[in-house]
Amino acid sequence: MTRIPVQRNLFDIPKGFCQCGCGQKTIINPRNQINVGWIKGEPRHFLKGHHNRGKLKRENHPRWKGGISIGINGNYVRNYRHDAEKALGKPLPSKAHVHHHNIHQIVICNDAAYHHLLHQRTRAFIACGHANWRKCKYCKIFDNPNNLLINNNQCYHKNCYNLYMRTRKHGKD
Repeated sequence: MTRIPVQRNLFDIPKGFCQCGCGQKTIINPRNQINVGWIKGEPRHFLKGHHNRGKLKRENHPRWKGGISIGINGNYVRNYRHDAEKALGKPLPSKAHVHHHNIHQIVICNDAAYHHLLHQRTRAFIACGHANWRKCKYCKIFDNPNNLLINNNQCYHKNCYNLYMRTRKHGKD
C-alpha cells in the first residue's frame, strides 16, 4: 500500500485519500446517500473514525474557555466549577450550576432554573434599573409585572397582544 506524506492543508491532499492526513486510501461510495454527503462512485472524504483527527482540541480550539483535567480518569472540569468546589471544600452536586457575577464573585445555583433567573434579573436591571421587571413579548419593553399579563411564563401587555392578534388575523385574509 502506498502512503502519501502527511499534509497540513486539506486542499493539498489528493482526492481518494483520507482528508485527516493519515495517507490511507478511502473507499468508493457504493450508493448515493445525500443526507451524509456521499455521492455514488466518488471516494469518501475520511476513513471510518478519522473525521475527528484533525479537529482542534482544548486550548488550541478558538472557543476554549479554560479548564483542567482532574482525577485518575482525567475528568474535565471548568476552572470556575473547580474554584467553587475548592471554596466549598467538597464536590458540587451534579445539577448545581455556577453563575459568574464577575471575575472575583461566583454564585452556586441549585439548578439551571435558578441560574436562568439570575441572568433574567441581571438583564432587566441593566435595561431598566429594576431587577424584578419583566419584558413584554411583543413590544420588548420592560415593565412592572403588575402591568403585564403572565401566561405560561410569557409576559405581555394586553394592548400589545391585541394589536398582534389583529395584525395576525388581518394578514390571513
